[in-house]
Amino acid sequence: MKVVIKLLVFFLIVFIIVCSMVFAFVYATLGNTEQPYVELIEKYAKENDLEPTLVAGIIRTESNFKPEAVSNADAVGIMQLLPETAKWVAEQKDIEFDETKLVDAEYNIQMGTYYLKYLFDHFGSMDYAIIAYNGGLGNLQKWIDGGIITNDQESYDNIPFSETKNYIERVKDYKELYDVLWEPVVKDTQSSQFVRTYNTIKEIIKSYFNN
Repeated sequence: MKVVIKLLVFFLIVFIIVCSMVFAFVYATLGNTEQPYVELIEKYAKENDLEPTLVAGIIRTESNFKPEAVSNADAVGIMQLLPETAKWVAEQKDIEFDETKLVDAEYNIQMGTYYLKYLFDHFGSMDYAIIAYNGGLGNLQKWIDGGIITNDQESYDNIPFSETKNYIERVKDYKELYDVLWEPVVKDTQSSQFVRTYNTIKEIIKSYFNN
C-alpha cells in the first residue's frame, strides 16, 4: 500500500513539474513580447471601457506586438489601422491626425481602442466587433442583413472571407489565454507566482525522498 501511495505522489510531483515548466515556457514566450505595452493597453482599454485582454488579443493577432508593422493592405502599426480609419477616429476625438505617428505604439493603441469600442457599441457584441475590425463594418452589416451570420457562433463558418473567419477564432483564443495569464505572466515580469510554485515543488520533492 505504501508503495502505491509513493507512486501516486511521484506521478503527482511529475505532473506539477510539467505544468510549472509549461507555465514558465508561456511566460518566457509571451511576457517579453507583451510586457512593454501592458500599461498602454490597460490605459486605453480602461478609457474605452474594453477588456485589456481583448485588446491584447487583437494586437497579438494583428501585428504580434510589432509597432512598425505594415500589411499588404497598407494597415499600419501595432493595431494595424488603415490611415483613413485612423483619420476618422482623430476627427471623432477632435485630435490632430498624423499618419506618420501610426507606427507609434501609444498613438496607434489610442486610435485602435477607440475604433474597437465604436464597433462594440455599434453592433452590441464583442464577436461582431472583432469580425468588423477585420472584415469591415459595412461587410459585417451585409452579412447580418443577409442572414449569413447570426449571434450563433456556428454561423461564423459562413463568413465569406476566410481571413476573417480565422481571425475571430485566433483573437478569441488569444483573449482566453490572456484572461488566464495577464496578471501572473504579462504584468509580473519577475513571475513571483512561478517562483513560489517552484519552491513548493522543491520542498515536496525533498520531503518525498527523505521519507
